[in-house]
Amino acid sequence: MATVINGVTTPIYLDSQHLNTPVTGWTVIRSLVLNLLAFVIWAIFGLGLGALIRSQIASVVAGIALYLGSFAAVELVARVIFNLSHQGWVLGAAVLAPAVASKVMITPGRAFPHAPPPWTGLIVMVGYALVLTTAGLAMTRRRDVT
Repeated sequence: MATVINGVTTPIYLDSQHLNTPVTGWTVIRSLVLNLLAFVIWAIFGLGLGALIRSQIASVVAGIALYLGSFAAVELVARVIFNLSHQGWVLGAAVLAPAVASKVMITPGRAFPHAPPPWTGLIVMVGYALVLTTAGLAMTRRRDVT
């Protein structure tokens, strides 16, 4: 709903400020599609995590901790290793964290210096969603059989 409201009001506001931005441009459409895809992937990610952890509260807390913790930990480790080795690919390796992969995926252009292309973030997010969903299905089947 917020996207629809923003889609309607943003061009009106920009026009009132005498700014021209093509809402139908490829960058905007690509960003909207990738954001929608990111929401779907995060939902699948959450379903897989919820299937792995039986407690609803624990799975929500684990999801939040995984999001925030992985973002902070990967950024910190990448900066420390980069300062020791001065290799640019180390900063790009931060895409292995789900939060960073999502950021890389939805950002038009480069999300940060030495960031990999957006399709890399998409592949990492799909990988996490597949692994968690597969593990959750296996765990559910094992629980249901015994």
